[in-house]
Amino acid sequence: MDILQEPLVKKIINILKYVQAENKKAHSGEPYLFELLHYDFLNIEPIGIAKISVKIASKNFNERTTSWREELKDFHAQKADLFSDIKPSRQIEKASVLLESWIKDCANLTIQQLIEKIISESGILFNALTADDKNWNMQLLNTFFDFVKAECSRNSKAKLTDIIETLDLMETEGVSLPAERLIYSDDGVNFITTHSSKGLEFEYVFVIGSNIVTGKQNTT
Repeated sequence: MDILQEPLVKKIINILKYVQAENKKAHSGEPYLFELLHYDFLNIEPIGIAKISVKIASKNFNERTTSWREELKDFHAQKADLFSDIKPSRQIEKASVLLESWIKDCANLTIQQLIEKIISESGILFNALTADDKNWNMQLLNTFFDFVKAECSRNSKAKLTDIIETLDLMETEGVSLPAERLIYSDDGVNFITTHSSKGLEFEYVFVIGSNIVTGKQNTT
């Protein structure tokens, strides 16, 4: 099974393409944004996106020129009132804040750190772990992340642009990225980093390498 054809992985790749494009040149990632805002893990109502789309089209028609990125920023800055035809949305505000944060992180984090941050903060990981097909979702995420790690190992100076170019070349040439088998048990323990566990809830949590010692001994 080629994971590059799976919707979950395609969504991650499109987010990376948007972030990379905006980091390189402002507003050059606009073609990705309309679809990106409809992704299920962002929980944005389509009517809210439609209203912003109409507003952008109206401004550009009147030669006032604007962009999706600017309108998202302005959208959540509006105050709710009876006379506004567009009401603020917490989910749109959250999406705007996250996108701006990832664009900045693109220039300051390693590729692996950036991807891990996007998967965790966007809600992708939460949706993957709570879906009925969570075993398959985890195989997709594990395979994709291993691919990124392997590419970075081969080229220590690799940038996000290099990863995206490789993925585009693979798709053009029909090169697949087979899913790696991941052994997962519903009755087992999720082994995840502290950063990746943000926003998740578990009945029991085991912290490895942290021992609490009573008495006169130091606590580590």
